[in-house]
Amino acid sequence: MAAGLCWVSLLLASVALSRAVYEDQVGKFDWRQQYMGRIKFASLESGLGAKKLIAATDKNIVAALNSRTGDLLWRHVDKDTSEGTVDALMMIGQDAITVSGGRLLRSWETNIGALNWEAVLEPGSFQALSFAGSQDTARYVAVLKNSELSLHFLSNGHLKWSESIPESDSVQYQLLHSPYKGSVHVVGLVPQSHLTILTFSVEDGSISHQVRVLTPWLRTLHGTCGVIGEGVLVCGDAPMASVHIVSLLSGEETTRYSLQSLGIELAEELTQLDVITAPQNGIGESLSQFFLQIAPRRFVLMQHRDGVLTPLRDFSQVSLVNFATTGEKTVVAVMQCKTEGNQKSGPEPEDPTGQNCAEEPWYCPGHTYSINLYMADSGRRLLETTMSFTLDQSCVRPDSFYLQTFLRKDDSVGYRALVQTEDNQLLFLQQPGKSIWLREESLADVVTMEMVDLPLTGAQAELEGEFGKKAGK
Repeated sequence: MAAGLCWVSLLLASVALSRAVYEDQVGKFDWRQQYMGRIKFASLESGLGAKKLIAATDKNIVAALNSRTGDLLWRHVDKDTSEGTVDALMMIGQDAITVSGGRLLRSWETNIGALNWEAVLEPGSFQALSFAGSQDTARYVAVLKNSELSLHFLSNGHLKWSESIPESDSVQYQLLHSPYKGSVHVVGLVPQSHLTILTFSVEDGSISHQVRVLTPWLRTLHGTCGVIGEGVLVCGDAPMASVHIVSLLSGEETTRYSLQSLGIELAEELTQLDVITAPQNGIGESLSQFFLQIAPRRFVLMQHRDGVLTPLRDFSQVSLVNFATTGEKTVVAVMQCKTEGNQKSGPEPEDPTGQNCAEEPWYCPGHTYSINLYMADSGRRLLETTMSFTLDQSCVRPDSFYLQTFLRKDDSVGYRALVQTEDNQLLFLQQPGKSIWLREESLADVVTMEMVDLPLTGAQAELEGEFGKKAGK
């Protein structure tokens, strides 16, 4: 018996030794990094103590990051096929609503990443996702397919109703909006012919209003049109240098405003007139403000209120714009190329990739950008909100950014910014431009690797030499 115990003890001791590492190697090989890919949709918690970033990426991943450190809190990886593609992401409270592969509607609890519920959608091409409700409160989530509209309860995902959309074989239904007053609006287009506006009742899915609006100048809704305020559709018309307004509730024809009549001067022929609206937040009506992009780097903040369309502020040298809300304050953030005091003498250094982008319209000399906040309802610039940062690569530009806003003790607006660049770098910044963390999400595209022995330091070589001598004795 004693001999058996002795052998067991020796066996356990040998197993323990086989799992040991030398003291100088501790911490060198015990790391693991997780990536999520390029952000398609993102939402940052607002408020002074906010710590979460919810994102959906091109790798079919829904994830949460700690916005203070950049660490992954949780992530869910879907199929690496079109069935797992994340088509939409919307936030309401602590829940994230997603559509994947046009077939699965899901609700996630964002604190721990648990799945609240999942609903299977009817077949068809996914077009849009929106909250819907009544009494200025979101109670449902509406899903628009190319030929069908369905309404689901936010609490459990159960289907309230599903209705076929008339004339779906000839009309391209692309926009979805709810003013939270018991109705859902669906907007469809026959290019260069007319708009079809359908109003569905939230209660039973019946069509309470249907109207056709002639729009021979309109080719697409995406990028060209957006919904603001209490159901007002605004569209840009570049060939006519005009903005068209139509009410989703009652309008049977558009109201046209020329840019010249609005006091917006054009230095050259207009080639684009895009509309950028604030995302729906699940509480109250949409903002009455929106951006008109009238050139690659020129944006005008507009407001439509009480039937009057007004330009609030004209911005030049713009890279990106966005909206953000904290408390009862809504701001617009404008990222611009910073040129003052930033001109470098001599030729630009050659980009490591061999690219020459100095002639591109988006090129920013010095590669330094600034972000400023403005009140959305007036265009007034908020003092002490400037944030500046510089990108290392000359031919890489920011292509999206998101804000984490909060109210300070003096009721002023503070913020942090998440910036994503074309090469999938994520920068999280705080004023006046200090980088809190950085993630290289381009590493999510790595498909193979090779182990390479790096040269040893003198101390490491001496240490390995000592072990080699002992092994040879």
